[in-house]
Amino acid sequence: MGNIPAIFKKEQKEIEPDFDEIEVAQAFQKVHGFSLADANPKQSRLPQKAKMFSDTFVEKHPQGAYLRAISKLYGSGHQALLSNCVSFFIGFGPLAIFGPTVPKSLSGFGKMALISTTAITGSIVRFPAGAMVDLYGGLISTIILLSAAVCGLAGLAALAAYTPTNYTVFSITYALKFAFGLLAGCGISRFPIGVANTAQHFPRKNAGKYINIFAGAGNLGPAFYSALIPVLMVNFGLVNAHIIVTLILLFGTIFVVGIYVPSFFHQLRNNGGLQEQNAKKCAQWLGQELIPNCNLPDNKMCNGECNTHPVTKYIRNTFDVLLLIRHFPNAVLTLDYICTFGGFLTLTATLPIYWREFHGLDKVYAGYLTMAYSAAASILRAVFGGPIDKYDYKSGGLISTIIGLTLNCIGLFPLAFAPSVEKYGMWWLPIPLFGEFFLAIGTALANAGSFKAIPFYAPDQVGKVGGLVGGIGATGGWIFPLLMGVFTLLAKLVYDGDEQQTDAWSYFMIIPVTVLAIIFNFILVFKGKAQKPLDNDAADADAKAPGHEDHKPTHEDIEMEATPSQSKEIDVKEVSLDSDGTDFV
Repeated sequence: MGNIPAIFKKEQKEIEPDFDEIEVAQAFQKVHGFSLADANPKQSRLPQKAKMFSDTFVEKHPQGAYLRAISKLYGSGHQALLSNCVSFFIGFGPLAIFGPTVPKSLSGFGKMALISTTAITGSIVRFPAGAMVDLYGGLISTIILLSAAVCGLAGLAALAAYTPTNYTVFSITYALKFAFGLLAGCGISRFPIGVANTAQHFPRKNAGKYINIFAGAGNLGPAFYSALIPVLMVNFGLVNAHIIVTLILLFGTIFVVGIYVPSFFHQLRNNGGLQEQNAKKCAQWLGQELIPNCNLPDNKMCNGECNTHPVTKYIRNTFDVLLLIRHFPNAVLTLDYICTFGGFLTLTATLPIYWREFHGLDKVYAGYLTMAYSAAASILRAVFGGPIDKYDYKSGGLISTIIGLTLNCIGLFPLAFAPSVEKYGMWWLPIPLFGEFFLAIGTALANAGSFKAIPFYAPDQVGKVGGLVGGIGATGGWIFPLLMGVFTLLAKLVYDGDEQQTDAWSYFMIIPVTVLAIIFNFILVFKGKAQKPLDNDAADADAKAPGHEDHKPTHEDIEMEATPSQSKEIDVKEVSLDSDGTDFV
């Protein structure tokens, strides 16, 4: 698992020589007889012989600090992907805890407010989580957030055991459930950590695919819990259902912490002891393409090595995340995610109530139908990642996002206005199922498209932009339920009919925001802002030319600098630019 960096201690300034990739390559060639050509995220592993440097050789070598740091590297990109998928899967589970368990004694607004609790912290806490992952690699944040979620579920289990099952909005039981629900939602906020850590382990051109695999696999958590909790309630009772869910999260947290793998940059900096800029150069030479920028480009208080107190740096990075909303593409992506991921959170939390109370289905079948939507949206999100990378690269995934948002609007109409199956018969059931089908496809496509654009626009700030988009975007998971609850309150003033009918109509509140997002996406596409980073062929040629400040030494360059005898021994991997030859900002 590696050493955890001491975040509350001032970083030590140690004098170390500038990174010299030629001398490091020669050291590997001399001691091991092989190069580091395969030491990059594409192979997702370092050669095991890299750990065989003797202490004497390291101490005497002029690049010994770098050899020592490289020898401490561990893990692989696929191991990191596994840990991120598992952590998001188990951390996302508490979202589904209230849908099957909320009592009918609560009003429509009371139900929606309680359901929204996990999404509130799941969105707000993403801001500091996104800032912290760029600074320290995400291990500390993972431990804190998942531990808080375990405590929240344990509190809900205790309340299920020692408080009445029927309660009102003004009862102490409701207040305590609200508080523990906020705590349980901390696991959802780990999303930007997984986005950044996953993207940093793989090449930039494939980052969208692996991010969507991570997000799609993690989003299966609510689907799993939506089906599991009703089954546990029926077979083991409400209290034991809460205990089993808590234990799943507890043991899953232990597993994730044990296999977590920081990026090359964070390992070299935190475990290897290299200074920030030298760690960046070394990580780039090893093949890491997406390296976080720990400086604050929008804040002149921190420059160069950024040797401020780590806590101060952490706070500034959090505010720096919020400042990124000023950029129009970031604002559009955030609005997209409010509609897509916020809608996903809302539907996953409310569909059990919709199927159970409006259509009169059993809680187990209501859980199965909720699982069908959540699982389909999650799996398809992972499936769509690769095709979007291949066919929708020039728009940064925006065309896919527009199509997905349009399908969401189509799917919400039959869900909101379908006749009640309980009142009018089962033959009306295909209508809401039709809406759920379109919502699953639209949510998956729009989610995959919007997060394709994060490494596209901000390769050195994936964690920050992921925290911004995921944080503000996830607010839709509690803003939409609250809007739906307000709609039911106002509907009672003009409509004296069935309350469950007004609850179904409240899904219409998501449509206007979705239409607004579609309009802004069209503006972004037709103004050409998505294509702007690609129109840099001249910059590409200049950057590849020797002598340019962004030039990356190639195999031929090193052979020219080395002696004839040395050039035969050195085989250094070229650190290539991304597929379009530019460095996106």
